[in-house]
Amino acid sequence: MTRSPAYDFETLVDRSGTGSVKWELMRERGGDVPAGIAPLSTADLDFLPAPEITRGLREHLEGAVLGYTGPTPALFSAIQMWQAVRHRWAIDTRWISMMPGVVTGLFAGVRAASKAGDGVALLTPAYPPMVDAIEKTGRRLVAVPLDGEGGRYRIDFAALADALENEDVTVLILCSPHNPTGRVWTHTELEEIAHLARANDVTVIADEIHADIVHEGFEHIPFAAMSEDATSRTITLSSASKSFNLAGVQTSWAMIENAELRAAYERELEAWGFHFANCLGYRAVEIAYTEASAWLEGLLELIARNDKVSREFFAERFPEVAIAPLEGTFLQWIDFRPLGLDERELARLHDREAHVFFEHGRSFGAPGFERLNLGTPTRVLEEALVRLAEAHGR
Repeated sequence: MTRSPAYDFETLVDRSGTGSVKWELMRERGGDVPAGIAPLSTADLDFLPAPEITRGLREHLEGAVLGYTGPTPALFSAIQMWQAVRHRWAIDTRWISMMPGVVTGLFAGVRAASKAGDGVALLTPAYPPMVDAIEKTGRRLVAVPLDGEGGRYRIDFAALADALENEDVTVLILCSPHNPTGRVWTHTELEEIAHLARANDVTVIADEIHADIVHEGFEHIPFAAMSEDATSRTITLSSASKSFNLAGVQTSWAMIENAELRAAYERELEAWGFHFANCLGYRAVEIAYTEASAWLEGLLELIARNDKVSREFFAERFPEVAIAPLEGTFLQWIDFRPLGLDERELARLHDREAHVFFEHGRSFGAPGFERLNLGTPTRVLEEALVRLAEAHGR
């Protein structure tokens, strides 16, 4: 699909002083950061929302009462339609349980499907809140390292089978597509995970927040759609926050077919006093899914372009540095270990000298790596790469 000129992905929105987590962390890490520099770390986008969303919310606010508000049938229908059209997964709207964010769902899911002391398996390197959801709820982290030999990460199924069979594991957290490595799991891989989950009676919490950010030649397959058994043992976590840059409206949801599991999950939310998500978030998601799909296609084109720009630059200036193939997400996973720098020196060089603000690999349990957010104007990325090369004397 050709990107519409109505969508502007080349103007950087300066989020200084707005409370942006990503931009505030940049100031903390980089000190006196020159004007015009944007961070390439936290996984949100520095673009204005799709104009359809902005216009729709403005119209909604003209007649809206911002009181206690629950999700509407129109929202549930939009989510159902999106899963059917985008991912060929037929869900029942009764499966949907709203929450503020996917991280909330990780904590609630772990508590609903396990007890203190149980093992929870996790493919690593991993998104840090997944580790928090295990350890801060009194469960045991059972790490199953991905095999990154050759650059493209693969699941070590022998190690996964051993973990599920011998570590008293009751839950597997599956990030699909995978953050930070950019993998989109194949049907064969998901089939094997489903087989192991069934054989060991393990509940799967599938974080599919990046499901819509999948690149040419790859397809996201919802784990719960793999089989009737997978459907019955899966808590699928989803949101429009990555696809449409809506993290700030705090609106996400779980999709859980198993009524008993869904009830347990909702009891955990209620135990924390959670009753509603964000009334404007409900409407934003509905608009995104019913009116703004063309904006998403434009975003995917930008990510593909930026991925190419970055890879070509690294191939020329840092040939020893490896970048994992980008199958899904807008996040490049870069291995700087061949440069031989200590993790702290690497971070100092990038933050303080280059003013290139990656998400440091140590937070994912992978020192020496950096995660690069491609969701920025191409010009901003190109300028950051030049600063990076200069700081390294390349």
